[in-house]
Amino acid sequence: MPESRVLIVEDEVLVAEDLRQRIRRMGYDVPPTVNFAAEVLPRARADRPDLVLLDIHLDRGADGVAVAEALRQELGVPVVFVTAYSDAGTIERARRTEPFGFIVKPPKDSDLRAVIEVALYRAAMLRALQDSETRLRGLFQHMPSGALVFRRHEETIFLLKEINPVARELEGSGDTDPVGCALESYWEGIAYAPLRRAVFRAAEEQREETLVLSRFDEGTLLSWRRYVVYPLPDGEVGVLFSDITEEKRLEESLRLRAHALETLLRHHRCLGEVAAVASGPLPLETKLRRIADLVVEGTQFPESAGARVTWYGHTAQTPNFTPTPWALCRPVLQSQIPVGKLEVCYTVESAPLYEGPFSREEVDLAEHVVEQISAAIGLDARLERELHQCRLHEAAMETLDNPLLLLDGNGKVLQVNSAWERWGNVAREELLGDDVTSLARPGRSWSLLLPQAIAAVREQGGEVFLPPLHAVPLRGEGREPLGYLISPISDRKRREDHA
Repeated sequence: MPESRVLIVEDEVLVAEDLRQRIRRMGYDVPPTVNFAAEVLPRARADRPDLVLLDIHLDRGADGVAVAEALRQELGVPVVFVTAYSDAGTIERARRTEPFGFIVKPPKDSDLRAVIEVALYRAAMLRALQDSETRLRGLFQHMPSGALVFRRHEETIFLLKEINPVARELEGSGDTDPVGCALESYWEGIAYAPLRRAVFRAAEEQREETLVLSRFDEGTLLSWRRYVVYPLPDGEVGVLFSDITEEKRLEESLRLRAHALETLLRHHRCLGEVAAVASGPLPLETKLRRIADLVVEGTQFPESAGARVTWYGHTAQTPNFTPTPWALCRPVLQSQIPVGKLEVCYTVESAPLYEGPFSREEVDLAEHVVEQISAAIGLDARLERELHQCRLHEAAMETLDNPLLLLDGNGKVLQVNSAWERWGNVAREELLGDDVTSLARPGRSWSLLLPQAIAAVREQGGEVFLPPLHAVPLRGEGREPLGYLISPISDRKRREDHA
């Protein structure tokens, strides 16, 4: 590090030179001494000393105190006064210039060294403190957030001590200087009550606190702000704040998007389960009761919702269903004719949305569910018709004296009449549902010939006579047989074949 430079201001030439030599031997850089007050500032500007040893009384009645004040004000150079004696008034004036020490003439080397070292150390610490304060001041003035400092004036009064430009802009201070304004006046009104209380808590409990407050004007939201209130030394309180309106709007937008996505996924799951139930094997009433439960689960507030399905005079509903004014109703159609309806109700009053208290997504869900309900009712009707037809076929077969065996396209037994039981010497229960390949029994020649008869029909594409069996294919629109009708060869056919 370069040597510290000490400038001596002394009107007595011999004393000045003695001090200069002694201080140089201590390892300091000592430029030529100054003997006259008028030369001090020009030399200090040129030499830039780290410390000035200044005689309080210079020649021609010059006042060293005034010179020290000029050095402090213009150059910030630390001063140590050198004096042999002085009156109390002069010493008091000298103290007001904030000197870094006093040396009494003639000083001992040890005293001189100690005073210089302490003065230089204090000056270095003061410069570091001033640099730090300058940086902090620059940060305070240029930080992107609003910054305020409140000082305690009395037990229950805080006054605004400092405010940075961003805070002025955010608070709309304009040309008015709010410094010195009381906390209650600066942040007045009930909306700022939490913030005022936070300032007192920060001072009394020495803890930091973060608050988010909204600002309204006649019911219209103006902005959102985040405040950080924290304690400072000497009972002061700092407040940092920023406008987070865009952040809040983005947060709300993301929340709404997440809610919409969650709703969409919930409705997809609901519709998937509804479709599975509608096309499943359950009885129709059980299906529709389960679908009513699923519709409720798909609403925004399932805990306060109920549903009811009516069709052809029948009803299936959730246990808590009660007709209310807050309802959504859609017709259940069969061939474009209303045969019932789906009702979804909220049991408590809800805010109006797309249709009553229901959102557009809930309305869409209900309309898709109604389609599944219509499909389930239609499927049940078709199954009932098919079952009825099967019963008719079975009854028709029972009225015939000819033994008949009805197989599906895969060779599985669907129906058997009583005449076949007698002719084949077999119980109906032994045949129904079995494949022809598993019916073969010793002593039943027809059971051994059934697989061959079916294979022959498939190969030849028409009826086959394979004594004692007559096999006829049952065809629909396709080429492959839908099933097969098996009967014994009649006596007439046998006579014709024999002739």
